[in-house]
Order: sequence, then structure tokens, then C-alpha cells
Amino acid sequence: MDPISALSFAVNILDLVDKAIKGAKTVIEVYNSADGLNSLHQTIDNGANSVKDIVEDIQNCQAKAPYNRADDKVQQISKTILSQCHELQSVLDECRRKKPGSLVSATLATLKVWHKSQKIQEVQGRIILSRAELFNWIVISTRYVFVYRKTMGRRNSD
Repeated sequence: MDPISALSFAVNILDLVDKAIKGAKTVIEVYNSADGLNSLHQTIDNGANSVKDIVEDIQNCQAKAPYNRADDKVQQISKTILSQCHELQSVLDECRRKKPGSLVSATLATLKVWHKSQKIQEVQGRIILSRAELFNWIVISTRYVFVYRKTMGRRNSD
């Protein structure tokens, strides 16, 4: 075997060993976790819960505010975000360890995480885009309410 091929082979073996070590660490982390997810995915799950709480609070506050056309868009985007959060949590639930204390279950959960990682990232990206769009429409809605109140204040003082 020529030297370059031998070096390439050695690098591939080291890469494989590195991935195996990372995989084993993830399996152990899932095995030891209370909820059957690794710490990164638990953080994502907690973040989805926080986003859902915030969106629900926005919906509740919006129901009490004066109506304007931007409110329809805010409601629509809010529903979309809630749906996306449920979708993300559904994917994460598929990746949970099914049997506590089972190394096989932890290994299967880790394999599911690797298999579903692209889907998790895709849904996270859609949530981020929707959140930015929601923020923009909230700004528009708030500006509309401010201008409306300012205009109505002038009319009432005349």
C-alpha cells in the first residue's frame, strides 16, 4: 500500500473511532437521562414549551386589545407556530428512550436522533422564521393601535 493510501486509511479509522466515541457518549447520556433525551434535545424541547407559552400569552393579550387587520395575521402566525412546536415535540418524543434503564432502548433512541436530526433542524428553522414574522406583525399591530389611539385622542379633544 502506498503511503498516501495508508494515511487516508488511518484517517478514516480515526474518524470512525471518533464517531463511535461520540455515539457511545450520547447513548450513555440518553441512558442516564430522566426523560429519555440527551441534553441538547431536552433544551430544544424546553425551548419549544417556552415558545408555546409566549405565543399563547400573545393570543390572550391580543383578544383583549382593540381589533385591527394585523391581528388576523398575528393569529394565523401564532397558530402556525403552535403547530410547528407540536410537530417538533412529536419528533423529539419519537427519539425518547422507551424503557428506562435499558441500554438497548438508549441505543435505539440515539439512532433515531441521528436519523431525525435533519427533520429537527428543519422544524426549528421554520419556527425561527415564523417567530421573526410574528414579531414583525406584532410591531405593525402595535403601531396601528398607537396611531389609532393618537388619532382618536385628537378627535375627542376637538
